[in-house]
Amino acid sequence: MTTGRRPWLDIPTPTAPKIPATCALLTTTSKYLYPASPTRQQTNNRSYWSNINSRTPSIRFGTGHVYNSYFLNVADGINTRDGAQVLVQSNVWAGTLSKPLYSTDDGYAVASDNDFGGKSNAALAGTLTSVPYSYSLLGSGSVKAAVVGSAGATLSF
Repeated sequence: MTTGRRPWLDIPTPTAPKIPATCALLTTTSKYLYPASPTRQQTNNRSYWSNINSRTPSIRFGTGHVYNSYFLNVADGINTRDGAQVLVQSNVWAGTLSKPLYSTDDGYAVASDNDFGGKSNAALAGTLTSVPYSYSLLGSGSVKAAVVGSAGATLSF
């Protein structure tokens, strides 16, 4: 991918695509990602992040919406940075982790109904409380069962 407005990536696996800053309003769904790439504006729904050291995702400059996702054994979770505003809803972190949601360089987040796996939200308080599309939240208690086993390539023959 070199550029685009409103691209939709469905089930990219096994690694995250390289997404340039010229790509806007990216939506990714039903994926199982290893390393992640930052982008200007992105939505992550029903993603399964497993055994990743950092940037799951790292959102710079624009806006992001991360919801209904499962994070297993990630050292650094969602990193909002460089003025980004991120809405984080109905996610679950489990296993080994140090910081599930945090800010660097003046990044901000609004978080609701997340299970931070015994850790806490370390992001600066944000102002992004709505997004320009409709969506449904699973509820943090239902995320693992809905995401694990269905994210990523699930073909059978």
